[in-house]
Amino acid sequence: MDTTMEDFLTPELEIRRLKSELRKTQRKLEHLERDRRIMAAMFDQSIRLRDLKDAEAKKQAYYTSTILDNCPEFIFLLNKELVVLLTTDYFYQTAGLTTPITDLPLRQALSSILSEAWINKLEELAHTVIATKETTSLIERIDFGKASGSIYELLMNPTINPADGTVFGVILIFRDITALVEAKERAEAADVAKSNFLANMSHEIRTPLNAIMGLTEFILRDALTPSVKDYAAQIKDSSQTLLAIINDILDFSKIEAGRLEIINTEFQLSSLIHTVNNVVTPFIQKKKLDFKLQVDPSLPKVLFADEQRLQQILLNLLTNAIKYTSKGSVNLKLWGEPLPTADPASPNRKLRFFASVTDTGIGIKAKDQDKIFQSFIRADTTRNRSITGTGLGLSISQMLAHAMHGKITLESVYGQGSTFTFSVECEAVGTERIGAFAAEGAETRTRAFKCSFRAPRLKLLIVDDNLINLSVAEGIFAPYQCHITTASSGSEAIELAQRHAYDIIFMDHMMPVMNGIEAMHHIRCLPGYAETPIIALTANAIRGMRETYLAEGFSEYLSKPINLAEADSLLSKFTPAAYKLQPAAASSRPSQAEDTETLKLVYKEGIEKIQLLPRLLQESDLDNYTIQVHSLKSVAALIGETELSEAAQSHEQAGKEGRKEYIEQELPQLLKCYQGVLARIEQKLAATAAVSKPQPCKKVSEDELLLLSQRMEQALDSFDLDAFAELVQEARQIHLSDQQASCLSSMEEALTNFDFDRLSELLPSFKH
Repeated sequence: MDTTMEDFLTPELEIRRLKSELRKTQRKLEHLERDRRIMAAMFDQSIRLRDLKDAEAKKQAYYTSTILDNCPEFIFLLNKELVVLLTTDYFYQTAGLTTPITDLPLRQALSSILSEAWINKLEELAHTVIATKETTSLIERIDFGKASGSIYELLMNPTINPADGTVFGVILIFRDITALVEAKERAEAADVAKSNFLANMSHEIRTPLNAIMGLTEFILRDALTPSVKDYAAQIKDSSQTLLAIINDILDFSKIEAGRLEIINTEFQLSSLIHTVNNVVTPFIQKKKLDFKLQVDPSLPKVLFADEQRLQQILLNLLTNAIKYTSKGSVNLKLWGEPLPTADPASPNRKLRFFASVTDTGIGIKAKDQDKIFQSFIRADTTRNRSITGTGLGLSISQMLAHAMHGKITLESVYGQGSTFTFSVECEAVGTERIGAFAAEGAETRTRAFKCSFRAPRLKLLIVDDNLINLSVAEGIFAPYQCHITTASSGSEAIELAQRHAYDIIFMDHMMPVMNGIEAMHHIRCLPGYAETPIIALTANAIRGMRETYLAEGFSEYLSKPINLAEADSLLSKFTPAAYKLQPAAASSRPSQAEDTETLKLVYKEGIEKIQLLPRLLQESDLDNYTIQVHSLKSVAALIGETELSEAAQSHEQAGKEGRKEYIEQELPQLLKCYQGVLARIEQKLAATAAVSKPQPCKKVSEDELLLLSQRMEQALDSFDLDAFAELVQEARQIHLSDQQASCLSSMEEALTNFDFDRLSELLPSFKH
């Protein structure tokens, strides 16, 4: 066979073609292998993702199951048809159910453990939640199977599809809050008990404090010697300090309990300033400080705010400044700034009222300035250990300022002084300004209060179960020269009111058997007493009590301890104008009779003290010895015995320094000087008795003598020693039996010693 060139080329080309195809095939195989590997990797990844998803789902399912199994609440998941889809195991345990309630309608699921009324209520609430898409809640006592009588907070919440906002069911939660409610009730009961305790404590402390302060006023009014007046003034100051502490504790307790009351009323700003000025002036004068009062004349004349709380803040800041200032000055500045008002045409406008108190006292360290507003905290206690108080004043003032939409700020330089500034929101009433303000001088602390009028025709009934308080009240109202009747119980007061007509009645509240409110209501029903002023006279002085008493039907309220200025104001308010007379004019200097009585008192005291001083020295009782010679120093100065006064002063100083040897050495000379003074007094008294010896006595009838005795009894009942002394002098001009003359002399001695009990014992003997 002949072979051509073409025959040789054909296989070669075929081989090439085949190789090309092979390469293409290999490339395809490589691509397929790559795709296979990618698919395998993706498959592996998907398996891992699936496993992870399954694990997460299992974990979430586990967590959900754990929550449902251990949740201490009843939780139900309901669909729109109120079929139970899910609930907690705690529900099964508490309700005592053993069969599942899932896939059952709510009514059927709960029919064995809840009343039909409650099931109806749940269905109604669920339909409301589905329709409104709003959560609802309530607290009720529910009988839930074994959980009988428990208190539950019921919360019903709609389950909403976030994609389209449609409601697909309801979540129903029952939370057992029995323990919380019971704890709340116990806390409320404890709070009520504390409030009752504080009210009773206030009453129990104020009752004897009323007697102390009232009797102290009598001493200030009747005392003949400066030393006695000084002691009485110190008692008065201490009593007022104790009263301020009681008020602070009561205020702090009310604030702590969230029952702080702000009672806004209209008041004259000038009246508030005068009150504050009169309270602090005696303390300013005692420490010999300068006091400057600056009042912005553009301040409103009348404000609408809580006057008592403003006064409380001002007095807290001022008394603090006085306490911590030993020399220099204390200044008070008042001003205001208008605030925007919704109604510019209104006659009343909002005002921010400012007051600053600046002193030149010890100042406050920077590190202590934050903590001084904390309760029961006092800065720099080592330096200030002698300062009295509770440490509540600034804390209470800060709380009061906040309650009145204000605050208190402090600027202080240690060693140089401090400035406290507070602001509160209030309203200006009308457009009248306070103008130029001049502070009136305050009474000194040793000056007795003087009543503003007399009313001999006025008939008072004072009701109190505490006999000391009755005596105090009688003494307080005695200078008005009115007719005073007392009753020691509510029933006795009603009996007296049935038999007599009284113009004003002062009624204590807390009395046994029948309290003052009940007695007041009974008296109001008696003929002629519907409009009679009946004033609550009580130691229950907690904030808001005035409003309570007025709501009960009392005409006014007077707290114990009785403030004489407030008592005078109330008596003036309710006494008919036709009854009022001008008060008796006070003598500018002691009369001879008063001088004689003073000498009698000094002589009697001296006879006892001459024996007492050596005995105290022998017993090494230097404290009491020092007190006795201090009194002697004042008494000797009073009667003009300078030598004795100076000697007593030397002994007083030695006693304070514990120099017993000096006292032992100098006591004989002191006693000799003292005996000489007493001898001169005895001579003066004998001479006075000879000069004032009555002329031949006039004879009077038995009726006239009986009338004089009755007048003496009335003066004694009214604690009017001046009137009683005048009647004794009048009796000296009358022919008396020996027994009556002896009795009269004994009464004169008892009168000199202010011995009311002795006078009461002697008077019946004089009458017969």
